[in-house]
Amino acid sequence: MYMVLIIILLSILLVSIAWMIRQNREIRKLRIEKDEMSIHIKNIKNDMEDMRYAIVHDLSAPLRAVHGFCEIIQKQMKGLMSAEVNEFLSLIHENTSVMKSMIADVGEYYRVMNCSLQIELIDLNSLIEDCFELLIEKQEPDSVQLKMQPLPSVQGDRGLLFIMIAQLLSNAMKFSNGRKPSIINVMQDGEFILIQDNGVGFDMAYKDKIFKLFQRLHVKEQFKGNGTGLAIVNQIIQRHNGSISIESESGQGTCVYFQIPEFMKRT
Repeated sequence: MYMVLIIILLSILLVSIAWMIRQNREIRKLRIEKDEMSIHIKNIKNDMEDMRYAIVHDLSAPLRAVHGFCEIIQKQMKGLMSAEVNEFLSLIHENTSVMKSMIADVGEYYRVMNCSLQIELIDLNSLIEDCFELLIEKQEPDSVQLKMQPLPSVQGDRGLLFIMIAQLLSNAMKFSNGRKPSIINVMQDGEFILIQDNGVGFDMAYKDKIFKLFQRLHVKEQFKGNGTGLAIVNQIIQRHNGSISIESESGQGTCVYFQIPEFMKRT
């Protein structure tokens, strides 16, 4: 009887030891895979930073040269060129300026994707007020009203969230320009923060393209911009494991709502 019990206990012990050995092997394998993945991610980030540098600096250099030569030709040959030639040079000068701006925006897009997050507790009320005060300096007095309900604090990267809020408020001001006054409402609805304007709005049939790079829903003659702002905002939200969406109606304004679920803390 005792011998049977001993054999059973030894069998259980051997099975347990074998299981532990397999588990240790799996753990070592996962650690190796994790280390390899970390190296792979680091290499990808380095490649992205190299690409960003190439876009911002290497591609900008010849563009700056073309831009500068156009200015020199226009100044030195003023009055000696035909109206048609002068118009062509003006178009080259104008379009190189646009390209310089687009290249800068692409560089910012990649920087946002690749930068390290410096997480801290941020009071959204103060952050939004700071962004609004910075932007309102460029507006006519009393042309824009900010109506803000009390908001929570969030855990996030202050620099990136400042860029995001500034872009959303800037869009609200731009697309409600001409209203008397422009009104921006900021509030909380559950886990979402809402930024709503009384601007021109847009057709929701095009909502799927609005967060993509260089996508515009209005002509440049009506509203300036390269169509990169909301793409950068979307990247910042993704870096914070959040989500963003938008609701709008032509002539009735736009409401952007976002959440940062893993970082949001109510104070």
